[in-house]
Amino acid sequence: REELYRYLLHQLPGPDPACSKRFRSFREEADRVVVSFDDGTETTGDLLLAADGARSLVRRQLFPSSRVEALGVTFLLSVSSFDPNSTDADDVLLKQLHDKNALLALFSPTASLTLAATSETEIGCYLGVPSSELPLTATDRLNREVTADELASIARRVTAGLHPAVTALMSRARFDPVAYWPLCQLQPIERFAEGRVVLIGDAAHHMSPSQGQACSQAFEDAALLLKTIRRACPPNTMTLDAGVLAEGLADYTRLRKPRTDFLTKIGRDQLPKFGWFMHTVLSYVLWLLPFSMFAAGLLTGVNYRV
Repeated sequence: REELYRYLLHQLPGPDPACSKRFRSFREEADRVVVSFDDGTETTGDLLLAADGARSLVRRQLFPSSRVEALGVTFLLSVSSFDPNSTDADDVLLKQLHDKNALLALFSPTASLTLAATSETEIGCYLGVPSSELPLTATDRLNREVTADELASIARRVTAGLHPAVTALMSRARFDPVAYWPLCQLQPIERFAEGRVVLIGDAAHHMSPSQGQACSQAFEDAALLLKTIRRACPPNTMTLDAGVLAEGLADYTRLRKPRTDFLTKIGRDQLPKFGWFMHTVLSYVLWLLPFSMFAAGLLTGVNYRV
């Protein structure tokens, strides 16, 4: 993802982007939009393209009634180690994750665990637990400091019923520095644009990561937005006057919302039900077959390549 960000930044025309500013507010004038930053500076343009994420400050000003809801699941992030030279079945599995650049996901009624190699000797562990396991406030902030030992204790407890290879992996997991990620989702908003301001990506339709669709949907937003604006322009010209923007942005919302609303609903519905189904299936498979055989089949048959 970092390489993708760098590539996209290098495609931007003009001067290098300013990455150290914090958005404060925007205002629309007759033929332009003015953006103000916390440092007191301002900039102007024909169109404000807001890609500032799930808790978008631009969206908050544009649509004050929009609401981000907690999904009741929090991911704990940790790193565990393995020996790439070992012939132990568990280490062989983890080495395969590294060699095939793959993900391995396991589910239980109380947890989900995704494993991905982060180096030749380390595995990133992304453990999803009920948010009630952590002392979170209504806004998904910790109401007291949580230690790495506390997170490790939670991880051991919620994975206790999984395959011994998983519990052994989590017993070696390091939760320092403390990192957690409460899942949230934007309740669908009526439209993605107004005036000279348009939302794309998570700012427009932040959804559960259970489908892995966030980045893909942002690219679809960008492609369709360019297409609808071009289609609204007079032949052989590219302009961003008020008439073009009104037509192009209205088409952008009309064409995108049915798809993003559908994916948002599917992602929300999967969270409480998908874990139970997958737990039942995977539990039988894991205990009836050797863990290494199951994992090898999963790695060759179902994997996501970066």
